[in-house]
Amino acid sequence: MEILDTTALSHEIEKLIKGSEDLIIIISPYLKINNRLRPKLAACFSRNNKNLILYREDQLLKDEKKWLDGFTNVKLIPIKHLHAKCYLNEKTALIATMNLYEYSQINNHEIGIKISVDNDKEEMNELLEIINTMIKTDHPTFDFSSFHSIGIEYTMGGLYGDLIKEYEFPGKSQRVDGTYEYMCQIATKYHKFDKPAFKLDNSALKRITPIDSKTYWKLRNEIIKKGQRKH
Repeated sequence: MEILDTTALSHEIEKLIKGSEDLIIIISPYLKINNRLRPKLAACFSRNNKNLILYREDQLLKDEKKWLDGFTNVKLIPIKHLHAKCYLNEKTALIATMNLYEYSQINNHEIGIKISVDNDKEEMNELLEIINTMIKTDHPTFDFSSFHSIGIEYTMGGLYGDLIKEYEFPGKSQRVDGTYEYMCQIATKYHKFDKPAFKLDNSALKRITPIDSKTYWKLRNEIIKKGQRKH
């Protein structure tokens, strides 16, 4: 984790935008993007598969909305009472006091922290859960699963490793792999896996079995219902 002042924060926001390769999430109640940053964001939006911007409802300037609406793969989400400011790509997150607003970057005294997938994976996932909850408050049907991919290994083994850190499940004391086998039993009820995905004895799925992001979150939610959060 790094602590950033105003100058460093502005630099890191630009660096995060330029460094994105798959997705970017921008959470800023107020948006007024300067002319120097616009081409960098335009390149980012064109390069990425997923681009998400959360802003405060009724506070998006007409000029900014018109410009952002020009990108077909940018999802704009208005949030009531939004006050949080946060910037993420697939590797890094900045949690800050700074809006993506030209005046703030030049005149205000700002502060922020930087976390990364490599060093702060658990914190990154917690941050994504908070963002998901924030969106669901105003937009309960929004599917955040494709954005919830930072630092996640989309395999059965990755799903097991993700859940076992926070939850207890039946089967732990029965066999060495009892908990994993139990999760696989639930997973096969909600998703059809091809035969090569199973171990030779059919006791469970191979841990390297890949899962697409939407299926991953569906299975995760179903398996959690059968577990108990660790204290």
